[in-house]
Amino acid sequence: MSNGGFEYTVVRNDTLWIIARRYRVTGGWRTIWDHANNETLRNTRGNPDRLQVGDRVYIPGARGNTAPAASGAAPVFTIPPPYRIFAEDGRSRPSAIMVKGGTLRLKAVHNDGAAGTWYWSTASPKLTLTNQTTVTVTITAGNRTSASAGAEVVRVSFTPDGGLAQPSIPHNLSIIAVVFSPARLQRYGFDGMAANSATGATPAGQYPHLSVKKNDQTSVLVTIQGGARANDVHFVSNDTSIAEPMISGTPPAQFTLRVRGKAQDKAETFIKVCAGSATGPECGRLYVNVYKEKTCTAYVYKVQDSHSATSRLQFPNFDLEVAEATINGYWKPSVGTATLEGSAGATDVRYDLDQNGKLTLEPNQTTAEERKISTACNHAGQKIIVVKGLVRMAYLQTAAARGANSITLKPVYGGYVAEKMRVGGTFNLCDAKGENGEEIEVSSVAGTTITLASALTRNHGTTHGILREILGLSGNPIFVAEAGLTERVIRETYGHELGHSIMGWLDLSAIKNLMYHSAGNTDTEIRYKPQAREFDAGSENQWQTVRRT
Repeated sequence: MSNGGFEYTVVRNDTLWIIARRYRVTGGWRTIWDHANNETLRNTRGNPDRLQVGDRVYIPGARGNTAPAASGAAPVFTIPPPYRIFAEDGRSRPSAIMVKGGTLRLKAVHNDGAAGTWYWSTASPKLTLTNQTTVTVTITAGNRTSASAGAEVVRVSFTPDGGLAQPSIPHNLSIIAVVFSPARLQRYGFDGMAANSATGATPAGQYPHLSVKKNDQTSVLVTIQGGARANDVHFVSNDTSIAEPMISGTPPAQFTLRVRGKAQDKAETFIKVCAGSATGPECGRLYVNVYKEKTCTAYVYKVQDSHSATSRLQFPNFDLEVAEATINGYWKPSVGTATLEGSAGATDVRYDLDQNGKLTLEPNQTTAEERKISTACNHAGQKIIVVKGLVRMAYLQTAAARGANSITLKPVYGGYVAEKMRVGGTFNLCDAKGENGEEIEVSSVAGTTITLASALTRNHGTTHGILREILGLSGNPIFVAEAGLTERVIRETYGHELGHSIMGWLDLSAIKNLMYHSAGNTDTEIRYKPQAREFDAGSENQWQTVRRT
């Protein structure tokens, strides 16, 4: 029997009263609590009723305990084995948490320095042990977090040379991970970097990204998995001159973390989450992009021609305030803001010269109809012109007779032809009203000469060309068509075309994105994750593409 002291690791359901009774400490729990060796514990917990799994408690004057014995036999009197578990240095308190997929090394220390053999073991399927018969064990965590705090147990026992194996002592561990996701009131953008959704789970090997306005703040939802608490981890900015986390008090295992962006026009850093201390192993990372806000103002003209009944607008009183709020909702991930101005009702301009009920445009040319509108709608700065319908005509350079296997468009359309007239694509060769035409299929393209998959079945003069109905066209002015669309889709078209003209975004082939080139797509995500371009080679990161000057 011994009356020495030893250091004890708290396990689930332990209290100081239970520990004092178990080891028959004179003076009970208060003797333990008040002992000088427990000063750190008192400062950390502040109350003897707040012990946590993994806490180290010094037990002074332990006199052992009496274990049950068979009838008629003497009771077995035991005290804790004369060895303890430390961190790898053999002196420090061992960590009670592990990072998912990470490693931890623990060392056993015998109080008397006795020679013998150590044996480490665990029943947890989430842990793998190596060097199990040495004084220092390496523990590797799998890719599953613990179900609760201290749920994984590692034990060590000692067999002295020439003696019998002594009882094992436990060390409780929690396998943890920190996951970031959008906060309910996300002020700017969050991109989890998943392939198909900004808010999807972050793929292995990547990190989520958060955007924040210069000298402003935003929030992100933090979930600490595995039973750890927020005071078990530390949030550390890699560059506090760019962004830093703001935490007050000790939050729960799931909480909203505020992140402040500093005085940077465009900069990126990351916040890493470290287990145990600010220098502990990393168990999560969030990249933060700080941006100077990109602002723009556009004046909206809603134009119809009183001499052309088919040009009459569906929505002459289209609500610009709603459109502005919608666009700003789309643009907030990239820290952009639009302001829309304009007069109530429609502006009457006699522009429909070909009486097709639409505004007829040409690639790289200004048509007579476009000049009519530009003269009447002369507000300075960026303009948006809304008309009933839009067509884009690329006219023939020379007439093409029935039976011809190719057509040649005007030389000025060179770039347009190279981009739009794709091999295998089908187009309408007709006049500006869409009449007297036929469908053609592109076989090959050389300059502005297009070889056809089959011969023409009609004669076509130079008033004919490739006609394309379009929803919008970027530039200044921006042109937007409303024919057959809902107000919601028109608002999206405003945002799309302003994205081209003001934000510098290109058309993308990815769905779930406002800059998707095809009509009919209604998703509006603006991504940090690079997305493949539709007409241009390579990919585009839309948060980073925006010009910040």
